[in-house]
Amino acid sequence: MKKFKIALVEDNTMFANVVRVFLQGELDVEVKIFSSAESFLDSEISSFDLILLDYYLNISDFFAPSGEVVLNEMKSKGLNVPVILFSDLINREKINQLIGAGVVHFIPKTECLFEELLIVVQEALISHKEHKGVFININLN
Repeated sequence: MKKFKIALVEDNTMFANVVRVFLQGELDVEVKIFSSAESFLDSEISSFDLILLDYYLNISDFFAPSGEVVLNEMKSKGLNVPVILFSDLINREKINQLIGAGVVHFIPKTECLFEELLIVVQEALISHKEHKGVFININLN
């Protein structure tokens, strides 16, 4: 059976590697890390089953694209890959706006991130594959 492919767009390489190791240890997935919006947008986005996207990408560079720019670019290209957004973002209005723009779930970067991330990733993969007419079996217990 083919492994699910997840794109992880996160500029903090240490955090991205921890998330990758965690998900690959818990699920039968392949996680590819992109450290910038540009490198991700230059990839074959439609080849991924799920995208994990940090809202603040390269916060030290004021002109670097944000997760919102990535979402808008995906939408303009007609790409329909589920996106889970995670961030320190606290602004509820912005979160609701992004969910309305195609984000399937928002996970705050807190100490509970990994527990919630595992559940949400499993649910998103199941939903995405069912939408595409592919049957999969993942144990959610």
